[in-house]
Amino acid sequence: MLALYKTYKYSSGSIVSKNLKSKVADIKNFLPEIKDISYLKISSEVSIGSGDTRPNNFGKKLSKLLKKPYLSFETGFIASIGLQSEKWRLLSGIIDSRGVHYNARSPSMLEEIILTDKIDEESVLRAENIIKFINENKITKYNTGVDIGESAYSLPYGKSILLIDQFENSKTITDKHEAYADFQKMYEYASKKYPDHNIIIKVHPETVKAKKRGFLQQ
Repeated sequence: MLALYKTYKYSSGSIVSKNLKSKVADIKNFLPEIKDISYLKISSEVSIGSGDTRPNNFGKKLSKLLKKPYLSFETGFIASIGLQSEKWRLLSGIIDSRGVHYNARSPSMLEEIILTDKIDEESVLRAENIIKFINENKITKYNTGVDIGESAYSLPYGKSILLIDQFENSKTITDKHEAYADFQKMYEYASKKYPDHNIIIKVHPETVKAKKRGFLQQ
């Protein structure tokens, strides 16, 4: 678990995002000091929401209206051993009182830690060992991949450009209609700028399993 928050003295918290309703048990594990966590309990001391980039973030609006603190809860970097759409329990979560790491428009506690915390040699060595362990054991965010052998990973001959796709209802997307145009522009730019390169698209695992539609799916 990566919990980016100070020790709070709240005894109760209200989950206000519908997509977090099924994750009450998980969030209780990540916030053990908040004894009572429930869905849409207005009397709670802190509001817990998700999807910080969206302008209609109900959690933030409710927090502001009731003049209560807001905590953002997002899926961790090593999230689970299966897709969230398949109801796998979370292995990690990111709890942030400032913002969310994927929103470049505003600061987050993770960003502040990276920019301001002093990193000693022991921390660097620990990070290197963790990276080595992740690579050797082929650990990913959702761990849904299948080992198909090294030969299958060989790239086409010549130079390549990697484009990263996303699914249309992701919380990282503010407006899916605008995003379709943006992803198309990214593809067209890569094609024109690097006409002699292979274009490789990294498809989201939810799209691979036909759970959700990707922007570069067509």
